[in-house]
Amino acid sequence: MKSIRVAVTGQVASGKSTLCRFLQDLGATVVSADQIVHHLLLNDNIIQKQIEQLFGCDVFTEGKPSREKIAAVVFENREKLQALEAILHPAVREKIDRQFSKVNGEKLFVAEIPLLFEAGMEKEYDETVCVLKPNSDSDNNITKLRERVERQLSPKEKANRSSIVLLNRGSLDDLKKEAHLLFKILLENNV
Repeated sequence: MKSIRVAVTGQVASGKSTLCRFLQDLGATVVSADQIVHHLLLNDNIIQKQIEQLFGCDVFTEGKPSREKIAAVVFENREKLQALEAILHPAVREKIDRQFSKVNGEKLFVAEIPLLFEAGMEKEYDETVCVLKPNSDSDNNITKLRERVERQLSPKEKANRSSIVLLNRGSLDDLKKEAHLLFKILLENNV
């Protein structure tokens, strides 16, 4: 049995990370594109130099690129966002591939990639899972989230492009049950 390569995507605050944690608890190897980006920004000298060339020193705090400062720039400047993505997406892809190469015989490899389709990475996965969550206007950060979401594909488009759509109704117990069912389905389809 070969390892199944699964990508999890979805809208902001949809429950992607929680689903991935449940899948990890079930035995999947899980990596997070967001965590990889964070690690690259803090530890990769080449990436840091490229970011300094792109943005200047203004986006650095204590000698390291600040995600908040970079976000403030790129969400107002589409060209800078595209240039940043041209730096980060290949590096993230390489780190994910390197992690996948280490899964010797493990059955399920899951990569949480919020910008899966936007980065053109979907063809690298056996299955793509989109987590959808009904909108909640009670979210204190709804305006900030909408600003960021507008830079991404719509939840409907992500769902249409995914091989599996999982609806997160908000209950951890329900999401955990969905994770168990998803895990079982993915393994059964790979037999």
